[in-house]
Amino acid sequence: MSKGIKVIGRKCCPEKGIREIKSLKPNLVFLEVVMPEISGFDVVKVLRESGCSASFIFVSAHSHYAVKAIRIHVFDYLLKPVDVDELRNALWRYQNGQSPFHVKESWHLSVRQKEVLQLVIRGKTSKQIAEILFLSKYTVDMHRRHILEKCGCTSTSELINALIINQKGSRHLGGTKC
Repeated sequence: MSKGIKVIGRKCCPEKGIREIKSLKPNLVFLEVVMPEISGFDVVKVLRESGCSASFIFVSAHSHYAVKAIRIHVFDYLLKPVDVDELRNALWRYQNGQSPFHVKESWHLSVRQKEVLQLVIRGKTSKQIAEILFLSKYTVDMHRRHILEKCGCTSTSELINALIINQKGSRHLGGTKC
């Protein structure tokens, strides 16, 4: 696997997995998004409500759940079929505390735009971002529009998907953190 990573459990049934995660208290949990009885989102909610502090990486064949996953602060979102290098990169980023999203240098985002983007990724509204960064909502909305224009996207969902796809194509992610 990866240095410092040890698999301590594996379950196919979400309910058994929840019990084992509560018992073993792992640092990192891999979850499928779509499961027959309960979704990966529900598993995360149950675990967080019980005080679980693990980080989560979703693994799914469905890219359209990525934005929702980001909004609930999962660490990463890997699309199936998972490439071994992508898995290694996700584990490396986790171990080194780096964001799973890589901003293309060609997007030429300013430092402020990267700050706004980081908060957008965390699911913050323009009003919340304005309060955090001590800006007006109008200024935040302007930054958001400029970010979308520079990235060639028409919506926040499209931008998040571009960041995920960009992350998949990046071999070295030690550079820019958004």
